[in-house]
Amino acid sequence: MQTESAKMTTAREAAFRVPYANNRPRSARLVALDRASEAFVAHLVRGKPSRVALPLTAVDDPIAAARALIEALDATDLVVMISTEGEDAPAASVIAEACRLRRLPVIVFVLDTPERADELPDRLGHLRPYASMLVRATGPDYVEDMLTALRV
Repeated sequence: MQTESAKMTTAREAAFRVPYANNRPRSARLVALDRASEAFVAHLVRGKPSRVALPLTAVDDPIAAARALIEALDATDLVVMISTEGEDAPAASVIAEACRLRRLPVIVFVLDTPERADELPDRLGHLRPYASMLVRATGPDYVEDMLTALRV
């Protein structure tokens, strides 16, 4: 049975329709940009085969992080960076450049903490240049919901 929308579409318009559903789950690489977000990233990837955590060496050694990311980028659709502290992490720039070269979107979540609320504009400003989308996350559940909405 055709829908009313399909019945009203002309043959010329129908030529632009995608003939298959795009419901394939995405594959994402999640990166903790600071020590405080490492456990949260580990929680986000637990039990989710489409999510892979890059090691925390991204915080300690940006060059090693870049190598690990470059090797992992061929099998991913999206890179997600998580920050609780929001400092200008050196790994963020290296990861963002590797993603830019491969035209991969980068989403940065900055977890908002009440004790650092007055520092939020500066924290967001440091990470803005590296993100296709920068999100102020009001809590861990918000990040999980966003990743689910992104089919990750």
